[in-house]
Order: sequence, then structure tokens, then C-alpha cells
Amino acid sequence: MHKWSLDAYANGKPRPLEIGGMLRDDEENFLCIFSCSIGIKEINKTEVLTIQKALILSSNCYCVSFMD
Repeated sequence: MHKWSLDAYANGKPRPLEIGGMLRDDEENFLCIFSCSIGIKEINKTEVLTIQKALILSSNCYCVSFMD
């Protein structure tokens, strides 16, 4: 089984926001890591954008299976 750990970070208001995440397998090996700035946005929207980025990366990676 694979698991995403995701986070969004904002330092004050209004500030540029950053998102990131890492995908690990059941043995805690890293399979994918991402981090990027997404500009100034509302923090709740940022959480959704973080999940969206993880789903896009997952769909582009042929070796990732969430059907375990």
C-alpha cells in the first residue's frame, strides 16, 4: 500500500503559500516528493490544491497502485 503525506504552509496573511507532499510505500521507502510555491491564495483552497497535485502525480506514475 502507498500513502501520501501532504502539507500546505502559509507564513502570515497575505503571503505566498507553499505546498508539498511525499509518497511512501508500506516499508516507508520514498517513492515521490514534491514541493512548490503556489502564490498568494486562501489557505483552504491551498489544501485542495495540495491534494489535487498529489492525485495528478499519482495518475502520471505507472508504478503507483492504490488498489492494494
